[in-house]
Amino acid sequence: MADFRIFAVLFLSGNTFAQTQVPHDFLSGEPARAAEVNENFSAIAAGISTNAGAAADNEDAVQDNAEAIARLIAAQAEATVLDFSNTESCVVRDAGYYILDRSWDFSPAAPQGACTSGVRIETDAVLLDLQGYQITCDLCAGVALSANSDTKGIIVRGGSIKGSYVGPFRTTDLALRLYDGRIQDLAVQGDVSVGAWDSGDRVTVLNLSTTGDLRINPGAEHMNQADGAVTVSKSVIEGRISASSSGRVVIRNSRLYSAYFDDTTTTILDNTITDRVWLSDVTATVIGNYFVVGMELNSSSGGFVTRNIIGPYSGPTISHGILVSSFAVSQGGAVIDRNVVRNADVGIEFRDSFGNFFGDNRVSATIPFVGTQDQTDWGGNVSF
Repeated sequence: MADFRIFAVLFLSGNTFAQTQVPHDFLSGEPARAAEVNENFSAIAAGISTNAGAAADNEDAVQDNAEAIARLIAAQAEATVLDFSNTESCVVRDAGYYILDRSWDFSPAAPQGACTSGVRIETDAVLLDLQGYQITCDLCAGVALSANSDTKGIIVRGGSIKGSYVGPFRTTDLALRLYDGRIQDLAVQGDVSVGAWDSGDRVTVLNLSTTGDLRINPGAEHMNQADGAVTVSKSVIEGRISASSSGRVVIRNSRLYSAYFDDTTTTILDNTITDRVWLSDVTATVIGNYFVVGMELNSSSGGFVTRNIIGPYSGPTISHGILVSSFAVSQGGAVIDRNVVRNADVGIEFRDSFGNFFGDNRVSATIPFVGTQDQTDWGGNVSF
């Protein structure tokens, strides 16, 4: 099987053909000086040369793209069907494009294949397309599908995974573990673990549905990779999403049960979150979300919270809409702006906190605002 290290990412050339500008314009009947005419011709010649160079660059780019497409097609033509009937096949050691042509259940109770410790990826640049099939490994001796911590560029897509892991000290619902790469169009029954082990690791999670938790950079006391980055979008996380010492985390256009972020640069954008959101020691940007229960910013290094809707449409009231605690000017303060809080006992509270900014918030609560005396009120904060 061909050993290729890069899956093609195709870019259209950014070159464009510029319209040539001449330095002198002549009106009908106006005498033209030879020097100015010559300058115009020189500008046109230079423009032609520039456009010719751009055309050559575009031609090279088109050729590069054509070659990349050809390589990708060739790679896909060489896809290897994984057959897990023997233990050797349970470890992927060669880079390449792999597919399933059936579902596999490795659960020790009645295994259909040899991988009762799960499937493990030990090399870089692996694309695994489940093609709509499922890997099951309930109560196994290992994670149903995992990649080694030093692997790069692992892509898992297009199917489902179900698993739980019997560890040396306890049983967990961990079904999928990945450190650098992409998870796409995947349904998981169990927990998913992603995050940076090496500095610079990147993980993209797109259209993931999981019945369990999404753990970002777990065991961060060992890793603490500030250069790592995880992006989660268009996903449904029925459990809790948590991140710790994870560098940069972006959560957008997703539906979550609850969220906890610690020591992380976090962006939470256009999500629906059923239970409480807790942000601790983070630099947070929180925009355009619907928080059913509320959110808390605690000892964070600044934050920007705007255009969120907080609180249920009906039913029992929540205790707090937005709770800001332990902020100080030296940490940058928080900006709480243009949010709507409804059906709350306390709308927006600043607790043991000063040097924050708030304005244009609309609050429906028994006690709309608490602790505002040490904050900067931009105005426009009203209760309804």
